[in-house]
Amino acid sequence: MDCSQTSKETNEIAIVIILTKGSIPNEYATALNTLECYSALHGYRLIIEHDDRFPECSKHMDKFFRRHCHTHKMMLEELPQDSWVFFIDADNGIANPERLIDDLIDPGYDIYLYNRFFNWEMAAQYLVKNNERGRDWVKQWAEFEFKVPASTHGSDNGALHVLMMNYLAPETKNASGLAHECLSIWDRSGHINHLFNMESCVRMYFKVSSLDYMAHRFENLRAALTDPSSDIVLPSPLNDSSSCDSVFPLLNKLNIDKCRNGTETWIMDTRLKINEKLHVQMLEQMSDRILKQQIHFMVNSDADPRRDELFVSV
Repeated sequence: MDCSQTSKETNEIAIVIILTKGSIPNEYATALNTLECYSALHGYRLIIEHDDRFPECSKHMDKFFRRHCHTHKMMLEELPQDSWVFFIDADNGIANPERLIDDLIDPGYDIYLYNRFFNWEMAAQYLVKNNERGRDWVKQWAEFEFKVPASTHGSDNGALHVLMMNYLAPETKNASGLAHECLSIWDRSGHINHLFNMESCVRMYFKVSSLDYMAHRFENLRAALTDPSSDIVLPSPLNDSSSCDSVFPLLNKLNIDKCRNGTETWIMDTRLKINEKLHVQMLEQMSDRILKQQIHFMVNSDADPRRDELFVSV
């Protein structure tokens, strides 16, 4: 894949990765190499830091919440007003360098989340504008560490679902009906299946309340950048392979100087190519399977012995 520098809008964008103190960036060498090249190619700022720089964030014992505190402090004190933060994990690589983050930004929205394609979760990564609303949202997420129940709560990922339910529909903070049941499941969660049950319940609440637009607005946010072009597919749940067994399609180590002047070539593993028709068919099958699994978690989890009550009106 030959990549040259692409003209883009004037959005100032920082790709932010916050590592746990003591972790070694070399553990993510392949992914970070692609991010460094992508950032150099398109003029994005790549920020990779450990999470111990801000003393104010030391109160966070959970490393996943601490990274959001760190990001909030950067936004508040260091990054330009009205710039954008694309917050991702260190193991997320770029496989489609021709796609721009700018293309995903709509002036009418300040916060973008994405849905995981292999289940119904909103992932704990985001694109957010550095304005008062964006900073407040990131801070709320960080502070949710001190609101999670004494259960299998799913850390920042589980908290994100409840945060968004409260954020989009503030009345759910003192809710009855379906919203109350979602929170009750979270309070009593004992293992990962219970957590999935809570997340499924929250997503059902979004649909019942017509509040699912935010996560769906750019649900392919991550896929557009970290999945290859439409005729390539990685081993994944789409083709009955474990996501843990996925392989990255890029074959060569990227030269950052060449990336900077737009002359680097991304050599992709052509063995992973499939045609567009099959690609669409696999996605549709995956979508159907995920919907069935979501319904299953809504009605068959022992996390909620009153599960029939989940379908009451809100």
